[in-house]
Amino acid sequence: LLIVDEADRLAVNSLEYLRDLYDRQGFGLVLIGMPGLEKRLKRYAQLYSRVGFAHAFRVLTADDLRPLLQEPLPTGEFAFGHAPFQDEAALGAVIRTCRGNLRLLVR
Repeated sequence: LLIVDEADRLAVNSLEYLRDLYDRQGFGLVLIGMPGLEKRLKRYAQLYSRVGFAHAFRVLTADDLRPLLQEPLPTGEFAFGHAPFQDEAALGAVIRTCRGNLRLLVR
């Protein structure tokens, strides 16, 4: 399995190289990128014909984020390596600041 993040930044030659590797080696390939990546891939029929599915992630709601910030994982650790927020105002500020974007939350 090969996972390529920010695939929308790859040049056409790089995407073609990944397609060639995929054809020759038969591994799983996951391309992750910004919205619009699928539209860009549609322009390259040889690559797009191999796309199994595309999934657009929606932004997380406050109800989605609260467990990440307050509840331990099954391992007993917390998702971001810190103790849960005790102050509701601080928790609300973090949720408002990241606006459901998990990358912003991780930062």
